[in-house]
Amino acid sequence: MMHPRTSALLVGFVALPAVFAACTSNSTADDEVDVSALTADELALSALRIMGAPGVAGVQGDGACGACHSINKLNLTLWQAQFDKVFGENGTLRDPTKSKAVRINSMRRDPLSPSSKFAPGTVGMLAAGAHLGLAANVSKARHPNAYAQGQLLADLFSESPPELYQQFRTDMLMPIEARYPRFTPTQYETVFTWMKQGLPLVDKYISDAGRPQSCTNSFFRLRQHAIDVRTENWSTHNRDAQLASFGCASPSANPLTCFTQQSGTTDKFPRAGATAYGAGWELEGSSVRVLRELGYRTYFWMRTSADGRFVANGGGPAGRAVIADLAPPDGSPTRDIIAQASYDPDFFPDNKGFMFQGTGQSAVTCAQSLLTTPTTTNIAFTEALCKPTGGGIGLYQTVGQKLGDNDISDRFIINSKFASDERHGDGGASGDYPAPAGSGDSIRIHVLKSLGNDVASGYAATQAQDIPSPFKGDAMMSRSGKLVSTRVSGPGAKGIGYSLDRLSWTQDANNNYTFQLQDGGRVCMPGNKANLSFDERFLTTHHYLTREDFADQASFAPYVGKGGTDIYVSDFVTGRIVKAVHMNPGQLAVFPHFRSDGWLYFLVRDSNTGKEYVAASDIALRLTAATPTPTQ
Repeated sequence: MMHPRTSALLVGFVALPAVFAACTSNSTADDEVDVSALTADELALSALRIMGAPGVAGVQGDGACGACHSINKLNLTLWQAQFDKVFGENGTLRDPTKSKAVRINSMRRDPLSPSSKFAPGTVGMLAAGAHLGLAANVSKARHPNAYAQGQLLADLFSESPPELYQQFRTDMLMPIEARYPRFTPTQYETVFTWMKQGLPLVDKYISDAGRPQSCTNSFFRLRQHAIDVRTENWSTHNRDAQLASFGCASPSANPLTCFTQQSGTTDKFPRAGATAYGAGWELEGSSVRVLRELGYRTYFWMRTSADGRFVANGGGPAGRAVIADLAPPDGSPTRDIIAQASYDPDFFPDNKGFMFQGTGQSAVTCAQSLLTTPTTTNIAFTEALCKPTGGGIGLYQTVGQKLGDNDISDRFIINSKFASDERHGDGGASGDYPAPAGSGDSIRIHVLKSLGNDVASGYAATQAQDIPSPFKGDAMMSRSGKLVSTRVSGPGAKGIGYSLDRLSWTQDANNNYTFQLQDGGRVCMPGNKANLSFDERFLTTHHYLTREDFADQASFAPYVGKGGTDIYVSDFVTGRIVKAVHMNPGQLAVFPHFRSDGWLYFLVRDSNTGKEYVAASDIALRLTAATPTPTQ
């Protein structure tokens, strides 16, 4: 499975990091093909085989791109539109009314900051060929489109210092990890040519039949699931184990009393409403606490340790990844641990380990004791407490764990086709990311088994199983591994809610797993990737606001050009879908996820202050207090 990803993979007319930015090449057998001589049928089939379209004869495994991206008609059409936007006759990079510097900066994460890194998501498919340039194996005669791209880029950077073009190629390099082969000139020329011609014969080879058209809420089985696991989930397990949560007086303290510490007469973790920027955030009688103002920019998602002490992001002071310690051991106000990784942190539900992607060794797990060691300031993922998992674990993964009382209980990792989320400047003005799933898609479950007697020994991916999940992507797993959330793709690749499926398994005499999915219910709320609480009662996601979210144009007007993102929570027990946090214009509340005791963490990117904040809401705790989970 090959899917080292771009800095903003997939999908949409806005920041479409296209499938191609994550594509890899797994064959050079086609190097002698004359792409210009291919018939329309041959061109379409060749491009689809290279990308890994399901159901197309001749595709080997996932193909070059199918491990991360759904090769379906809707996505291909979106990618083709993005191609035209960037590299078409009137494409952004060809615009003579803009200076070369402006066009170059348009490919950065922040176009207004010349120091910002270049982002593959800004150029779509072009990132898959950025490594080719005008190399000797790129023939003007045999690879005219790839050659033309190389010329365009060379001209754009012709008035800049040579180091800038090198930085561009380094930042754009796809895939990041050298052990994955990249597109050959002929493979890139094939896909490029097919897209440039407008995807001829796409309807002949790609079917969109069966795509869901609507969503209906179904909470009955979800309510029963929350009841069934009421005393058998990672929230209760960690509470029984006396896990000390950050910001709480003691392991036995009521979580609603957490984050109320004061420094003199000042709240150490201020209520959002007490800040100039946080007025109006709190809804449903909840409290939102600002845990930390970050001194750096992040990208991709944020994840938090089960005790809430460590907050991990892509991006950071060094530009790659960072783990913020909210409780520095030496009493200093901040402690940021630089992580030599790119994206996709996640933490084990037992609070004993964590993992990162984009480390140069694919997915790596580390013992959490590495973070609690005061002298740890930089993690290279080659430390004795870190071990690569192997097994080609996909991006945007969730770690689940069998309920147990030791370090060597099995872990489950789930991933699927996904839409990346890295919005900053546009504020999500076009709404939520398109839902990329197609008819031939599936979720993939990996089993991690311990390599020793404790978490420091590491874990190896020993098996993987694909389970068909047509038109469902962005898969997330509950911490026990018993429930799977997927975003349902509807008409026009619009997300139309979430499918919740119960995951069960059997083991044979050799302890190999066989997994099964059964329908568990539906939740019809807007949003992107959705996360489950440790007690498996709540589902949460973030939603980019559009005109449809406001009663009238006057209410929406302040958000035009600035954007905004709110957070929603679905309560399986009551069947309610509530807006948990409401942002002001220019503020994005993103990547909500729970820690073990029920506090809901999220990241706020505020274009008004130019800051990012780590915040936490007690919304789920208050909903549970109002309506406790029944015993039967």
